[in-house]
Amino acid sequence: MEILQNDVITLLSQARPELPLFIYAHSMGGLVTAKLLLDRPNLNVSGCVLTSPFLSLPKDRNISFMKLFIVKHIGDELEDLIINSMVNPTALTKNNKFLHNIF
Repeated sequence: MEILQNDVITLLSQARPELPLFIYAHSMGGLVTAKLLLDRPNLNVSGCVLTSPFLSLPKDRNISFMKLFIVKHIGDELEDLIINSMVNPTALTKNNKFLHNIF
């Protein structure tokens, strides 16, 4: 998540400081944005809009106790851990670099 936060900070630094800055984030981007803004309250952001933010794992999934433990306690260190979300990764991005990393 740290890598994604650094990317967002890089983009924020390119914004015109005299204008109000709002962030729009969807799904996993909502999680990254919410964590970033909570971790760094000094960022010059006027507000954010989060749609369908990925803030927790669905309750109706059969996720083992061990996977939940790992995600909750060392999730930041395991950004690439894949939990079967029943979402096809090709529906999330067409960027071959990211798809190659996933598969």
